[in-house]
Amino acid sequence: MSPTSRINAVAATSVVSSGTAARLEIAELRFIPISALQGDNVVERSEAMPWYGGEPLLAHLESVPLDRA
Repeated sequence: MSPTSRINAVAATSVVSSGTAARLEIAELRFIPISALQGDNVVERSEAMPWYGGEPLLAHLESVPLDRA
């Protein structure tokens, strides 16, 4: 199984399929593969995961709009 297929499989069996996201009224989920031990995709894009085309975790967290209601 390719890394992309594997992360898609993990994403499909996580909070999305359990209905947790819907119950918490989370409109959009993003799955970002990381290795906290190696620092892959935490602050900078990782060369160890060339199959992942998205942004690293920190960049995503900094761009998430916050509802101050």
